[in-house]
Amino acid sequence: MSTEYRNLLVEAFPEPTWPILTRGIREAIKIADGVRLSTPFLTTLVGRDLRGLMRRAALMWRILFRDGKLVPLHVALSSVSRLYGWLMWGATPRGELTHFALGMPEHKDNKWLTYVDVLTHVTAEEAKSGATREEAPSKPNPALMLKFREEIARSLGQDNLDQDIAGNDG
Repeated sequence: MSTEYRNLLVEAFPEPTWPILTRGIREAIKIADGVRLSTPFLTTLVGRDLRGLMRRAALMWRILFRDGKLVPLHVALSSVSRLYGWLMWGATPRGELTHFALGMPEHKDNKWLTYVDVLTHVTAEEAKSGATREEAPSKPNPALMLKFREEIARSLGQDNLDQDIAGNDG
């Protein structure tokens, strides 16, 4: 793997931000799961299928966009002259973060130009500081969960309103 590409990736995602990003991902997972499990129609099998999408929406709402507003990807990327890497993460069905990494894939081959295992680094730092696994991820602020729930409800309400209007036109 290339040191040059790693430096570009770390420049885009500086190491001092890794614990904050990790915490944001952990909180986003808990916020999305809390909203899903406390919303009756999302506790269904279809709601469980939406778990990953809700977690990604909560992550984007929690750390990537201002004011909790989701913007279309093409708008968000319009100011980015070149994409340097990916932010990759995953979690168990119970909401435990399994991996968080930064990577830069080679566009023609199935290999990485560089790959940084952020979660392993952050977990090691947490262990050095004496934080236990349970103490390290903070519980999300209940106000954030309510705000995310309101954003989801507003979005669903707007979608339903648009569908009702379209349905009445015919």
